[in-house]
Amino acid sequence: MKLDRRFKGYGDFKYAVQFGYKQGDVFCERREWMWDQFGASCEHEHWREGKSCWCWINDDYRTRILFESEKEYNWYMLKWG
Repeated sequence: MKLDRRFKGYGDFKYAVQFGYKQGDVFCERREWMWDQFGASCEHEHWREGKSCWCWINDDYRTRILFESEKEYNWYMLKWG
């Protein structure tokens, strides 16, 4: 999904993939894949600009992987679509 002002991470990131309440195992698998493809990252609250092109949010309200650009998002969608 494309991020807009309603979403946490907007401004630093352009796209996100959201996971449902019971998809913790899927989220972990795909986060590990992102780590292998794009290198190390961290949770959004600890992310610093230029550190990596992706990060994640995993809190009481949402579980998402955030992508800095369309390039990373498209790569993810090619694999997991």
